[in-house]
Amino acid sequence: MVQYSFLKESPQYIDLLGAEIYREWDSMYKFQGKTEAEVIDTVRSRAVTDRIPLTMIAHENGTLLGSVTLKTSEGDDFPELSPWLAGVFVLPPYRGRNIGWNLVDFAEQVARDNFGVKKLFLYTSTAENLYLRKGYRCFSEKMKDGKIVKYMEKDL
Repeated sequence: MVQYSFLKESPQYIDLLGAEIYREWDSMYKFQGKTEAEVIDTVRSRAVTDRIPLTMIAHENGTLLGSVTLKTSEGDDFPELSPWLAGVFVLPPYRGRNIGWNLVDFAEQVARDNFGVKKLFLYTSTAENLYLRKGYRCFSEKMKDGKIVKYMEKDL
């Protein structure tokens, strides 16, 4: 059975998660000049439960399946908006099992119940329809890194 929990509760996954995240978005990290070790350190810094930014994971029978992060900001766009749902990631062998969908549900619940968040923000260039089905609405659209990016929000 898939379990959803805070990364802090399963620190054995930190290095693996950081490496997998780096591989998933390697072109972005290389463009930013970040190394895999730096990404792993960032993931390690988000293994908390009492503040944002924080990372939550999906795991099953000792296997890491995916993660999601709540962040205080997301780049230079809309610095007045917070917090942000970010880094929804499911390892390739486990995609198609609704893990990403459930990670988003878990992150929304944590944001609302643990931090009193009333509105959550995100941006996506690939999953607009998924987030529309989850109740998010698009409030802006911009070109970012050569892609059309949709900025979305949801009242929790």
